[in-house]
Amino acid sequence: MELPEHSPEDLYEQIVASLSEDDYAVVDDFLPREASIQLLQKLKELHSKGEFKKAGIGRSGGFQRNAEIRADEILWLEKQNLDDEISRFIAQIEALIEYCNQHCYTGIRDYEAHFAVYPAGAFYRRHLDQFKSNDHRKFTFIFYLNFDWIPEDGGALRMYIPGNEGETEVDIDPVGGRLVCFRSAKIPHEVLATHAPRYSITGWWLDQEKTLTFL
Repeated sequence: MELPEHSPEDLYEQIVASLSEDDYAVVDDFLPREASIQLLQKLKELHSKGEFKKAGIGRSGGFQRNAEIRADEILWLEKQNLDDEISRFIAQIEALIEYCNQHCYTGIRDYEAHFAVYPAGAFYRRHLDQFKSNDHRKFTFIFYLNFDWIPEDGGALRMYIPGNEGETEVDIDPVGGRLVCFRSAKIPHEVLATHAPRYSITGWWLDQEKTLTFL
């Protein structure tokens, strides 16, 4: 089995250092390539079975679907009875959370995550990941599953990094095996229109146990 180029602890330390300094982090090879490809195959299998739903915005009474804001499709991941392909990724995320809690006292107690598919032409307009009525999302993480991706495929994550002299735009290509983390309440971001199907897992680290119902 193919092994990652770096030990998990090296990746975790890189993520913690970048989050502390810049409020966001980008690392490649978060999982071995073989494991990432198996995860992509599982996503495509579930998508082909029609298990994804059109994504929306807001929570509970404020939930709505608006294709002018976002046009992706999602499938929430539950922690029980996960397939092996998904379990390996979740175990890595849980280990990263434990590392962050031990080394920088982030106080993360839970997480939530979903598969995301952006069909060609889909996008997600600029937004923050923290709800006005609920501030428990502390960090966003995105794991990309797009192998052989080229810039012409579009679909970059554009982050707007606040600074003393205004915002700086940072574009991240959704390359397979790449993990992006950032502070949910501090960094507005969007997904630029994609010209090819775009696959990922998106999730959030929470400072309380998850009690919200998936929509």
